[in-house]
Formats: sequence, structure tokens, C-alpha cells
Amino acid sequence: MSVLCGVEMGIVIHRPGEDNAFLWPSPRAFGERIQKFLDFPEMERTRKMVIHGEQVEKRGGAMI
Repeated sequence: MSVLCGVEMGIVIHRPGEDNAFLWPSPRAFGERIQKFLDFPEMERTRKMVIHGEQVEKRGGAMI
């Protein structure tokens, strides 16, 4: 998606009850991207934000 859409992205993979989240592309790059995101004003951050759970509900629980 990053290459197709030309956007910087990061992914967190975490299992409930475990203390070892996986950060992609790397912990350092992920931290830089989160900080860049948080530096935007809140209105700008949330303008185009998509929350996975909300999207699933909109589609009637269908897999995306």
C-alpha cells in the first residue's frame, strides 16, 4: 500500500497478553512516523483517518 499510494505508513502487530509488539518497518522508522503524525494539528490528523473496526461495521461485518 505504501508503494501504490505513495504514503508513509507503519504497522503494529500485537497479541493481547503479550509484551512483544512488532513494529514495521522498524521500531525507529515507526517512531519517526508516529511523531510526524502527532506533530500535525488534531483536526488535520483526524480528517481522513480510517479506523478498521468502524469500516468493518459499515460493511456489515464483511472481511476487508
